[in-house]
Amino acid sequence: MDNNIHDRITLFFDNALNDADKKDVLNQVNNDPAFSQMFQKEQHMREIIKSKVKRPSANSDLIASIKNRINIE
Repeated sequence: MDNNIHDRITLFFDNALNDADKKDVLNQVNNDPAFSQMFQKEQHMREIIKSKVKRPSANSDLIASIKNRINIE
């Protein structure tokens, strides 16, 4: 796999591209089957990770402590 292509797809999903580069990536997805396949694989992996990885929720004491430290009432 071309690292440059993978890097561009990763940056796309990390929301680290400007609008012109995002548009370019989406154009490649629509016009290049190999690029589209890599894009879909990355998208699928990220969806799996989001659905399977459970993050602990912040309890009210933690939230209050953070608010107090940054002076929010």
